[in-house]
Amino acid sequence: MNCAAYTVPVVIRGLVGSCRVTRQNAVLLDHVRRGGTFIGAFWHEDLLSYASIFRHFGFAVLISRSRDGEIGTRIVRRLGFRPVRGSSSRGAEEALGELVELARSGVSVGFAIDGPRGPRHEAKIGPVVAAKLPLEPL
Repeated sequence: MNCAAYTVPVVIRGLVGSCRVTRQNAVLLDHVRRGGTFIGAFWHEDLLSYASIFRHFGFAVLISRSRDGEIGTRIVRRLGFRPVRGSSSRGAEEALGELVELARSGVSVGFAIDGPRGPRHEAKIGPVVAAKLPLEPL
């Protein structure tokens, strides 16, 4: 498990670094570089691209509480992300609450919206709920 935490980030950087990337709208990336925050959503299949583009910006990302999630947690930490553990099947409310509090404190938040169990390209409700909650402290 520790080997993956060190090896996978290097592989991700190598794979994505060997790809040609065309950014059609760099406004979001510029916003983040200036210290702006947002709640983002992506499909699981796009994880490697976004992990490379947004690494070291301190994003908080939702990762399941499964055994695989523990490996993912170690990997995202090495990529400069802040893991929040929970999923639709375990710890959803606590994780969503933590993500909203982080967003309120100025931390950008990311969700893989098709969830850990799929189905592929079927968005789950968590990111919508998070985006609808007021980001100003109550």
